[in-house]
Amino acid sequence: MPFFPNMILQSILLFRLPTHAAVCSMTEFICRVMGGCALYFFTGISDLSYTSIEDSGEIVNALKRSMPLFEKLYHIPVEDIEAVSMPCINIGPWGKDFHKLTERVLKQDLYERTPRIIQYALETIFDRRREED
Repeated sequence: MPFFPNMILQSILLFRLPTHAAVCSMTEFICRVMGGCALYFFTGISDLSYTSIEDSGEIVNALKRSMPLFEKLYHIPVEDIEAVSMPCINIGPWGKDFHKLTERVLKQDLYERTPRIIQYALETIFDRRREED
């Protein structure tokens, strides 16, 4: 399996953008209104896995030690990714068996919770949140 950077919710806090306050607000919203808690670490691969990297030099050294064909057969532009690193938030339904034939999601999350969380996130980030919640 190729290397993919993991996304940890706390890494968003490093950015000095509206996403910091939005993450705190969304986490509270999810726990209070949705009856659950936010996952701080996404265990699967996502398109967002390559949006942010910290300490590219350390990552390259670790990859060279653990991937014999790194830079020969498999290249990851970690320095470029670090240069354009941006905050990202992966919002989606709870599921099982990511990217497998048996993949499935919780129907209530797909049709009810996730759309509400996305709406809340957009309104919070763009400072247009309605006071209905």
